[in-house]
Amino acid sequence: MNLSWAELAKGFAVQAAYCKDYSPLYEAIFQHFTSIAEARANHEPLEFDAQPLVDLLETEWANRQLQNTVESSLLLTAAIHAAVLNEDTEAAGLSRFYASVGGEYAPDYDREVLLQTLGGLLLRPSQTVRDFLRGGGLQTNEVSRGAMWLLPAIAMSANMLDMPITLVDLGCSAGLNLAADAQSWLWLSAGSTRQFGSGDPLVTQQLDFGDTSSRVQKALAVGNLARPHIVQRLGFDLNPLHLDKAHDVLWLRACIWGDQAARLARFDQALVGYQGVQPPPHIEAANMIDAARTLHTRLTPETRVLLVYNTIVTLYLNDADYAALRSSIVETFAQLPDSVTGIWLEHELPRTGESPAPPKLYALKAHTLDHGTLKSRFIAYTEAHPQTIMLLPDFEALLT
Repeated sequence: MNLSWAELAKGFAVQAAYCKDYSPLYEAIFQHFTSIAEARANHEPLEFDAQPLVDLLETEWANRQLQNTVESSLLLTAAIHAAVLNEDTEAAGLSRFYASVGGEYAPDYDREVLLQTLGGLLLRPSQTVRDFLRGGGLQTNEVSRGAMWLLPAIAMSANMLDMPITLVDLGCSAGLNLAADAQSWLWLSAGSTRQFGSGDPLVTQQLDFGDTSSRVQKALAVGNLARPHIVQRLGFDLNPLHLDKAHDVLWLRACIWGDQAARLARFDQALVGYQGVQPPPHIEAANMIDAARTLHTRLTPETRVLLVYNTIVTLYLNDADYAALRSSIVETFAQLPDSVTGIWLEHELPRTGESPAPPKLYALKAHTLDHGTLKSRFIAYTEAHPQTIMLLPDFEALLT
C-alpha cells in the first residue's frame, strides 16, 4: 500500500468524527476500523477479528495507488455496501443493519453483533468486496448536488433572457448531475416556495437568502422558476461509468451510505430523468485538468455562457494538481470569444489559504476571469449532500 497504517487510522478517525450525530451505523464501522488500524500502526498484537481487515487491505491494495485517506476510508465502506446490495452470501448477515436493503441499526443494542458480522465478511470477503477494493473508485452520485449549478443557472437566466449555456461537469462519474434540470425541485424559504419542474419534487431543500440583495431574491422569485437554456452537456472523468451497465450502477449505488435509504431511492428515480434529458449528456474519458484546457474549442455556435462545474472532486487533488486545474481554466477562459462568458462553479471544501467554511459545510465558489486572473468568490454554503443552501452576498456577482 502507498498509505501507511497510521495514515489509514487517521482517515478512519476523521470519518468517524464526521459520522457523529449523522450516521450511527457508519460511525460504529469507522470507529472499529480506526482501532484496528491504530493497533497495526503501533505494531500491537491484533485481536482475532482484527487480522482479517489487515490481511484484506494489504492484499487488495498491495499494488494500488490511493490518492488520500478520504478515498481509502470511503472506498472500503463502499465495497462492503456493494456486497450487501449485491446480496452476496458472505454479506447476508450484515443486511439486517443496512436500511438500503430494508434493515435497521440500533446503536444501543446492535453494535457488538454488527462488528461480529462485519468481521465474518472481512474473514471471508466476497468477490464483490475484493473486486471493488482493487478496482473501484469514489463516484459522484448525489443528485441533490445538481442544485449547485442549477440555482445559479436559473438566476443568471432570469437576469438575461434566452441565455444559451454549454454545461460542463468535471469529474462527472456517470453524468447524473448534468441532468439536474430534468428533475423536479422544491426550495423552501421563510414560508415561501420556489418550484422547478413538474410533479412531486425529487429533491426538497431549504433556501436561506441571508444578507443577499433583493436583486438575488427577484432572480429566484417565488413560484415556478424558468428552465435555463442548456444547449450542450459535456462530462469528463478519468473512468466514466455507464448507466446501462449493471456493474457500474451497483458501484454508484454502493457509494451511497447504506443507512440512507432515501438517498438511494432518489438516485434510482433520477436515473429515469437522466435518460430523457435534452440535449443528452456527452461523457468522455479524460483527465479533467487536460480537458478543462480545451473547453473553448468545444462550444456550440449559439453558446453565450460556458458554465463549468465540479462537486466533491477537487477534494482528491493535491495542491499541485489543483493549481494545474486552475491554470487550465484560466487558459480556456482567456480564449473564449468576446460573446461568451466563462464561469467556474465549485461545490468543494475550502482549500488551504481560503476562508474556512462553517463546520461540516462545503463552499460554493464562483470563479470568473478578470484581466487574466481568476477572481474567486464564495457565493453559498451547504452540506456535502445539500439540504440547506445558505446564499451569500457575492451570489449577486452572477447577475452582473
